[in-house]
Amino acid sequence: MLSVRPMEEHDVPRVVDYWCNATPAQLAAMGADARRVPLPDELAAALRRTLEPGSPHAYSIWEVEGRAVGHASLKDIEPGQQGSIHLHLWVGELRGRGHGAILFCRSVVAFYERFALERMICEPSASNPAPNAMLRRIGFPLVGERYGRSSELSAETRLARYAIERKIAEAYLAGTAIRASAKDPDRPG
Repeated sequence: MLSVRPMEEHDVPRVVDYWCNATPAQLAAMGADARRVPLPDELAAALRRTLEPGSPHAYSIWEVEGRAVGHASLKDIEPGQQGSIHLHLWVGELRGRGHGAILFCRSVVAFYERFALERMICEPSASNPAPNAMLRRIGFPLVGERYGRSSELSAETRLARYAIERKIAEAYLAGTAIRASAKDPDRPG
C-alpha cells in the first residue's frame, strides 16, 4: 500500500539522515552540492520551521506498507498561486518499481489542494536521469531549461523545468488504479 501524508515532527530525523548521510557522489548525482547541506542540527531546525503555520515550505512523506521511504517538498509557496516541488525516494531498492511516480502524483494533488495552487513546477538537474524519465513517463511537459539552483541545497547546474499539472497527476493516478484493478479484479477501485 502506497500513501502520502504531511511531514510530522517524528519524520524530521529521517529527512535529516537522508541529506546529511548521503555521500558527496550521491548528492552530486541528484544535483545537490555537499557544501550547501547544513549540519544535522541546523537542518533539523529548518525542517521543524516548515511545520509552522505560514511556512513557505511544506513536506509530504511517502510511505510503502506504512514505512517512510521518501518525501516531496514544496518550496517557494505562494498560496493560491504557485510552488516548486522536489522529490526524493530514499530507499534505493524501491526505485524503478513505479512507486515514486504514484507517490509523487499523490503529493502533487495534495499540495494543489492544501495550498489552492494554480500552477507548480519541478526542476530536477537535467543530468539526473531518474526524475527526468519519471516526469516524462507521467506526461508532465518539459517547458524549458535554465542554469541555476532549484533549491537551497542544489549545485548550480542545468535544470530541466517541468510544468506539474494537476490534471496530468490525477489522470496518471486514475490510470494506475485502472491497471491495478485489471490485474486484481477483487481489489476495490
